[in-house]
Amino acid sequence: MASNEPEKPKSIKNGITYTRDFEVVEMSDLSASKSQSQFAVATSYSITTNSRPRTSRKKSMGRRFVDSFRRVPGGLPMTGNHGYHVNDDLPDMGQAGGRFYDLRAANVRTANSALARDLKGRHLQMIAIGGSVGTGLFVASGVALYQSGPASLLLGYLVTGAIQFCTMQSMGELVTAFPVAGSFSAFSSRFLDPSWGFAMGWNYALQWLIALPIEMISGALAIQYWNASINPSIFVTIFLLAIVIINLLGIKGYGEAEFIFSTVKVTAIVGFILLGVVINIGGPPTSGYIGGHYWTDPGPTNNGFKGFCSVLATSSFSFVGTEIIGLAAAETANPRKSLPSAIKQVFWRIGIFYIVSLLLVTLLVPYNEPRLLGGQSSVDAAASPFVIAVESAGSTILPSVMNAVIMIAVLSVGNSAIFGSSRTLASLAEQSHAPAIFSYVDRKGRPLVAILFASSLGLLAYLVNVKIHSEIFNWLLAICGLSSLFTWGSICLCHIRFRRAWAAAGYSVNHLPFVSQAGIMGSILGLVGNILVLASQFWVAISPVPTSPTGGQPAITARNFFLKMLAVPIVILFYVGHKLWFRTQIVSIAAMDIHTGRSFSRVQSHVSAEEEEMRHGMDPATVSAHDRALSYISDPRFSQEFILPRTANRDPITVCYADLGFKPESPAASRSTPTVLFIPGMFGSRYIGGLLDPVARKFGRSWARNANVSLPRVHRPGMGLSTRVPLSQRLSTWIEIVPLLMAHLDIEHIALISHSFGVMYLLNTLHHYRDMLHPERPFVAFMAPWVDPAHSKLTLWQMAHYIPTQAIGLMNLITPAFATSGTVFTKAASFLSSSIGGGDGRELSFQEINRKKLATDYDLPRDVQLELGPMRMKKIFEGDTTGANDEALQCLRKGDGRSWGECDDYNVFVKAFVSTERQKQQLDVSSQGHMKLKVRAYFAESDVMIGAGGQKYVEECWGWQENTFDDVIDFSSATVPGTDHDSVMESIEVLEKLFMDVKGSLT
Repeated sequence: MASNEPEKPKSIKNGITYTRDFEVVEMSDLSASKSQSQFAVATSYSITTNSRPRTSRKKSMGRRFVDSFRRVPGGLPMTGNHGYHVNDDLPDMGQAGGRFYDLRAANVRTANSALARDLKGRHLQMIAIGGSVGTGLFVASGVALYQSGPASLLLGYLVTGAIQFCTMQSMGELVTAFPVAGSFSAFSSRFLDPSWGFAMGWNYALQWLIALPIEMISGALAIQYWNASINPSIFVTIFLLAIVIINLLGIKGYGEAEFIFSTVKVTAIVGFILLGVVINIGGPPTSGYIGGHYWTDPGPTNNGFKGFCSVLATSSFSFVGTEIIGLAAAETANPRKSLPSAIKQVFWRIGIFYIVSLLLVTLLVPYNEPRLLGGQSSVDAAASPFVIAVESAGSTILPSVMNAVIMIAVLSVGNSAIFGSSRTLASLAEQSHAPAIFSYVDRKGRPLVAILFASSLGLLAYLVNVKIHSEIFNWLLAICGLSSLFTWGSICLCHIRFRRAWAAAGYSVNHLPFVSQAGIMGSILGLVGNILVLASQFWVAISPVPTSPTGGQPAITARNFFLKMLAVPIVILFYVGHKLWFRTQIVSIAAMDIHTGRSFSRVQSHVSAEEEEMRHGMDPATVSAHDRALSYISDPRFSQEFILPRTANRDPITVCYADLGFKPESPAASRSTPTVLFIPGMFGSRYIGGLLDPVARKFGRSWARNANVSLPRVHRPGMGLSTRVPLSQRLSTWIEIVPLLMAHLDIEHIALISHSFGVMYLLNTLHHYRDMLHPERPFVAFMAPWVDPAHSKLTLWQMAHYIPTQAIGLMNLITPAFATSGTVFTKAASFLSSSIGGGDGRELSFQEINRKKLATDYDLPRDVQLELGPMRMKKIFEGDTTGANDEALQCLRKGDGRSWGECDDYNVFVKAFVSTERQKQQLDVSSQGHMKLKVRAYFAESDVMIGAGGQKYVEECWGWQENTFDDVIDFSSATVPGTDHDSVMESIEVLEKLFMDVKGSLT
């Protein structure tokens, strides 16, 4: 039966942006003392995901088809100024009181685009390999060969290919880190200047908008290779209709079409390479072996250095479309995995498809071959050196095959033209650089209005029947001729600026999911190379290369100049016009946004050589219990880390964590089911609660594909490899860590479970991030929750309150003893508990029952468990332990640790929380309402830390006996027989109940 649950739009909340498809984090400087209402002031942007709306009943196919064109819920409004508005109170990017551009809002919207994410790795592979292989290689290379000669032709393509390699590596690093809508045009706004982003976005959109009618004309003229009497308008209609239908099928349609088109082109090039080798060795029917004859007669070069410069324009035109894989990043199912692999294909495409095939062309066709200038347009197969090569070999069929391949290449470029222009227009609208109507994305994830607008420009192709269509064709080509050079140069500059901001924020390249193989020097070379190519074209424009067999010098006219350089004034006009009107400024390194929409990369911290050795090649039948325990404790999942970025108040912070438990193979299942965020007690080590992991794995496997009993645990600041922060910032830093960690692990919903003093962090997390709990099964649990000694009324801790702060601040000096003592200190707590708390010895039987259950039900033998005890203790106190002082001071409310944030008084916290829950319940208009929060508390039978008084206090605060809050909170508590303060969190029975509660209906 279909669910009735309405679509819940995403939103920025408490300074954090959540999204399902990206690991997106947009953070403000948080303070634990801020109230929820204070945070609400900043919530101003509506975020959309590509979730499909659910319906209550099955609709007919026709109805579903019509509904698919409806706007996805929560999209950008069709009216309003969006990113641009007049603001007299806040300084804009140029002058106070001027027209303000909200760059932050633009970044958030592009990061949360509603575009569908349906492109697979195989689509990206073929787009990368054959996406830019088109008429630039098949036809335009013929004129370049005539003007420059074989050596200059190859050298020109090698130079441009090297520039392209550096540029695509830079783009690969950026789009893998930021798979956002608009890609390089959005990067130009974010990392350079919104005015430059406006210019680059419209330059790129215009390039593809103009390319569509050009390609339609080209395809129609290609048909005339077989029959010159056919009206080309017929095939303009056929081709345009086919391409529009492909794009209306959505990103899947585009991906599958490009997969087929690229497969044909790649097959044709490989076939030509093999055929070319045969022709060169065997020779045409009228002669024998050719070899390198044409390199000596008529020679290796033509028109000297100017001829070489003319090749650079042609080769740049040949590589147009290489960058389109960056636009596809925002619509890729798994960009972090698929994009790096696709980007690496650029080297092989340049090396094999361009250089090798052109080398064979120069060996088979002399540069003075008259047919190279015999075409009526830039796609006329009669002028293709590939067709000329096979014609010279005496074949009558293969030239037609090559012409068919050229026609398919034209259709491929037309397909990419609608894709590239529509996605760029949609991104420009999301950045408020274009009319908001272009941001219309339907329920299938298609930018529908942008697609229809781009398709309508294809109607210009009907000018093919106008007598001066060649002149129109040339001017359309001039508009987009060199525009790609600006795009590629901008990508390189964005990468340079991004790397500077990345380093300034304290990150290293190890924290990037993909690192440019060319590095920062590659971006510099790419930028300089693109500038030099542009400069060379200026020279060729004012001093043209001869293009006729007679060798006459073309006239130097304004017309000839602008046919070569028209793209330059267009870009300048876009940039200067926008700059003068909105007076934006170059984005400074300090102000650069390097977090919104970022795809995080997990960084494995160091493990010892012994530990690494134990992770591989172990035979369970022969390995000792010690070695099995060492293998378990050295699991790399215990040793993950990420970086909290620099803020105005502090430097970057390293956070070490463990990512344990069970995760299903399906990423969708992993995101959609709750994950247990376990918050350990004092010391806050990721190694505490180690027995939760085998239980979570077993539970996860038992629910198979729908399970996600994942158990991230964080080393709090100043412990292990996590950077220490001042005691006064300890809680506020934790509030920052939680959403970053959830985004880092691609987790949408969590359940919160704490032990001992971890309850203080849990309650503050609950206050700030209530919406992170699962909407249908919100769940939190406390095990032996810590209370203020004043409420526990235990003499021991009341006395401890009088210990001098300076003495507690030296606690880390004794932690090495914990690390080296092994079982001595691990048994001390149980002994103290039974001695002071009046235990009757049942703790021992509880431990034996627990160990037996772990061995029989969870595949953790008793001898391995015994080895793990001292190992975990050593791991907990390895590395930095200065955080232990801060934990003790905060626990006892000493010094700067007096404040417990929102839960200074549990009773006040619970009442305030209940009041907020009731308000939400009244405001919630969904069919299911605001779900009741399930709260579970488990207490130890003998607890020297909180005692009976502490347990009673906690139960009274949550209204246990009076059922005061049962309209919004489902609270219950239980005492676990035979346990003390620490062992209660390792009770298998309790853990099983907790996981059953977390999974709810999935059990």
